[in-house]
Amino acid sequence: MYREGLEETAEIFQALSSENRLKILLSLSEGEKCVHELTEQLEMTNSNISHHLRKLNDRRIVEKRKDGKHRYYSMNDKHIEEIIESGVDHANE
Repeated sequence: MYREGLEETAEIFQALSSENRLKILLSLSEGEKCVHELTEQLEMTNSNISHHLRKLNDRRIVEKRKDGKHRYYSMNDKHIEEIIESGVDHANE
């Protein structure tokens, strides 16, 4: 029934399996942010944030836009936000 797309679904869940990536996504669910804003908010290094954003961007979970020297990231799909919320709700039961 749902056999199509299973490989891509597994890749999405793999990308979501990092606590740091989940923190980044929760931050981005509040709105678009640049790497510097994420670094300050999440108290992580610039390179660490960039590494995680690259993985999320590769899976089309986030999208980026460039404005001068800055790159801004935002959530690419509301479904991902719903998956995270559902997972957190489940963990808190």
